[in-house]
Amino acid sequence: MKLFILAGFIFLLFSNKMNAQSLSVYDTRTLDKYLQSLTTTETVPGLVTMVANKKRVIYKSVSGFNSISKNDTLLIDDIFDIASMTKAITCVVIMQLYEQGRLRLDDSAQKYLPAIANLQVIDKFNRADTTYTTRPVAKPITIRQLLTHTSGIGYAFCNDTLAMISQKKNGNQGLPSYLSFPLLHEPGTAWTYGMSMDVLGDIIESITDTTLDKYYYEKIFKPLGMLNTFYTVPTDKYNRLTSFYQHTNGQFTEQPSDGTGKPSIKGGDGLYSTAEDYTKFLQMLLNKGTFKGVKILNKASVNAMTKNQIGNLFVTTQPGALPKLADSFPARSGKDKFGYGFVIRTSADHEPGTRNSGSYDWGGLFNTYYWVDTLRGITAVVMMQVRPFYDPVCIDALNNFEKMIYQLLNKTPSLLVSSDKQKSKFSFVAQN
Repeated sequence: MKLFILAGFIFLLFSNKMNAQSLSVYDTRTLDKYLQSLTTTETVPGLVTMVANKKRVIYKSVSGFNSISKNDTLLIDDIFDIASMTKAITCVVIMQLYEQGRLRLDDSAQKYLPAIANLQVIDKFNRADTTYTTRPVAKPITIRQLLTHTSGIGYAFCNDTLAMISQKKNGNQGLPSYLSFPLLHEPGTAWTYGMSMDVLGDIIESITDTTLDKYYYEKIFKPLGMLNTFYTVPTDKYNRLTSFYQHTNGQFTEQPSDGTGKPSIKGGDGLYSTAEDYTKFLQMLLNKGTFKGVKILNKASVNAMTKNQIGNLFVTTQPGALPKLADSFPARSGKDKFGYGFVIRTSADHEPGTRNSGSYDWGGLFNTYYWVDTLRGITAVVMMQVRPFYDPVCIDALNNFEKMIYQLLNKTPSLLVSSDKQKSKFSFVAQN
């Protein structure tokens, strides 16, 4: 009997250890020390991080500068351009409309946006003069294919063919409308990161007869208390906008954000937010659609969004076709799947001491990142404001932060990677 009780106690102790969702004072100091070292050694200009469980924030940290040229310290509630982290919010709104019966996932996009019917698939491409021929699609693009990035719509910054076409059309501006380019493949036949969420944003506006900024505020931001998330940053919050840094040849060039630019109100990017606000959104997903008594989605919708929805396809490498905007990404190409708006981590080549298989994630062009680990019961947000996307220094910071989180939750030995890039010093140049 005593042996049985002892075995039960050991099981509970082990179970609690493996499912720990809190950090001690010592743990938080360890994390603080590491993150502060990234900015004191000028590895990155500044970053804000936040980790939460289903109920509360269990860790938050801020280190470095909002603006190096002005000697302004970064604050925990400073506002970041979250770029493609907008996409997850767009996908949630699409699923709300699905729950309301206002669209079906296998509806053709042209039902709501007739202009989409004019898109054709690239057939032959001449790299010498960037001329190309096209052919009609075999089947129309569906809402589901837009949600999973299998529509064939790409981005110029991460596709060599589209980058060449873009340079000829508009002088390398990088991100024109999705109607400017041919499809890269037949809808549903491959995974290609692109402007599919911009199409979904236009579909939302078509169905609701409301602009995205107003609709998202009423359906997502206001209910969740995301009061520092906007397409257009209010003038009284301009001082909280973080500067943006271009990282080239070991040097960060600062480009201050003053909030006066024309807002980009699209389904695929354009939002500004804080680590705290976006954490609330992720906690809603972690809680299967409800947060602090506010229901945003049904459990079934969240489950559908966060599982493999691309069948036998895999997430594949997207090249850094415009190097100032992005390096090649994502890291686990050929291994991971995709849901409705999220990369889904598989068990293939799982690295010990990192997020569990079944976790889901994405990021934004300025090296803002998040993940949700449903098995562990945590979410994490890492906010930087650096280009190019997937810059190796930023990825090292992200990966080491992740390893430290799981090391401290699991109380296991350190698995940190100490790269030469992290040890190097950089000079900072202000650009007005």
